[in-house]
Amino acid sequence: MIEFIKEKNLDSLKEYIERKEKEFEQQEKNLNTTIEFRYAIKKFRIFPLIKKEKFLTERQKRRLKKRSLRYMDEFI
Repeated sequence: MIEFIKEKNLDSLKEYIERKEKEFEQQEKNLNTTIEFRYAIKKFRIFPLIKKEKFLTERQKRRLKKRSLRYMDEFI
């Protein structure tokens, strides 16, 4: 950002600021999605099953995957 000010290139500075704002908004959306998915995991008690996944049968793993995806879709 300092380079832009030194060059007094205001158009480049505006573009840089706009690009950074878009990146920030995208990061904020990603963070919100992560928080909502964590909430969904807690609410629907998927997490304990995910931790025990290596002990589940193939059928149980498929059901867990479908269930977690369904709940994730509701929150995104």
